[in-house]
Amino acid sequence: AASASAASAAAPDSSSSTSQLTGDAKDVVLTVRAPDKEPEKTVKVTAGGTITLFLPDAAGEVWTYEGGDKSLGKPKEQVIPGFAPGVSGHEFKWTLAAPMFKSGAKHKATFVAKKGAKRGATFALTLDVL
Repeated sequence: AASASAASAAAPDSSSSTSQLTGDAKDVVLTVRAPDKEPEKTVKVTAGGTITLFLPDAAGEVWTYEGGDKSLGKPKEQVIPGFAPGVSGHEFKWTLAAPMFKSGAKHKATFVAKKGAKRGATFALTLDVL
């Protein structure tokens, strides 16, 4: 039990029971386990790096990119089987190399569940460029 509390104490400040932030300042990976409990998230990113977002395609859900800042553009998408037992992960990835990714800028992307029990649910991601 002590090791479990030590592990959670060592977790980054931006992680919670419903999401996890991994990678480094240049290549950020955000895994959202429960978008219904945490429908929006702000993540610090570095210009020239990447951001990868994983949303769970659970209970028949299919998450799709709904739109965002023009400067962000459309993410590369793929579905990863085995994200969790019986659940696929939907991966959305951006490369933040364009000149419009400047320190202090914020970029927002919105996602919506198109199918399943939570059809119409949304998730909003805000990128805070360092």
